[in-house]
Amino acid sequence: KTQATLAGVMWGVHAASFLASVFFADSKSTSLTIHPPDGRRLVGRNGHPDCPCYDPWASLGGIPTNLTFAEPNTGAGCIRGVPIPGVQPTCHPTDYGINECRPWDQFLPPLCATGDMRPLSNAPAYCSQFWCWVDASKCTLAPSLSTKFPGYPFAYSYETCGSINRFEPEVLKQGLRGQQFKMGVPGPEWPFLIVSDSAGPSGVSVELLQGFAADNGFSVTYHSVSEDSQAIYNMSSYTACVRDVALHRIDFCAGFFWETPERRSMTSFSPAYMPDLIHLVVFAKTPDSIFRMLFKIFEPFSPELWLVILACCLLGGFT
Repeated sequence: KTQATLAGVMWGVHAASFLASVFFADSKSTSLTIHPPDGRRLVGRNGHPDCPCYDPWASLGGIPTNLTFAEPNTGAGCIRGVPIPGVQPTCHPTDYGINECRPWDQFLPPLCATGDMRPLSNAPAYCSQFWCWVDASKCTLAPSLSTKFPGYPFAYSYETCGSINRFEPEVLKQGLRGQQFKMGVPGPEWPFLIVSDSAGPSGVSVELLQGFAADNGFSVTYHSVSEDSQAIYNMSSYTACVRDVALHRIDFCAGFFWETPERRSMTSFSPAYMPDLIHLVVFAKTPDSIFRMLFKIFEPFSPELWLVILACCLLGGFT
């Protein structure tokens, strides 16, 4: 399968899912057992029964004093927390994430709300999602670890509250800001990758990447494939580029790649953003009709040649 993709980049996030029906294959037979749906409430105020909400500070004897402070404008008690990695610590309410499912981030500045705690109209999707703190040892829904309070890696779960975890993709997005990545240029392949001696590379793949970089606040520099990789894979500059990614000389390659087993063994690939559909057309043999079978005896010669033969026969008969 041929497809436009980014070699060496896997934009993915861990997502836990709860299946209402699970299939188990019996190793001693070919039958399948279909387990009935879970009849318990998947979502409640206190989360799913298999992953209940709880208070992580309780086992510590309360919130450490070095994390608490009074909000200057209102005097309300706050916990000093980082809304998302790379953002300055802000005031979090002292009951933040504790014991029940709520959209706890909805009124938190600066990403979800204004300074006076009014929700932003263009806030990220996670701001309105319900979640809570959970005990990782008592949660079967694959909880995530938080970096909100440095030194306190609490576990949290959106899934226990029936929400999709849209916070981790936002963390990845914020982590891209200000970064500079090296892109390998395997070679020209119009219109996906156009290489010019007088200017930088262009084409569909480059334009798509530049747009993605502009939206997420990172920059890209372009690099040729290394000489030793080209020497090893002298039949394919694309495989040579994948090798450079595997050796961490560059961050990714962009172009119209074949995802071969050899290349996949060296690095990961992004989801395809422009698949190339290839159709195999073959001749299908159909049964001969009676009409065709009657005239099959004439197939060895063309109609013109048969006319010549007929004319010769007629001419010979009259002479």
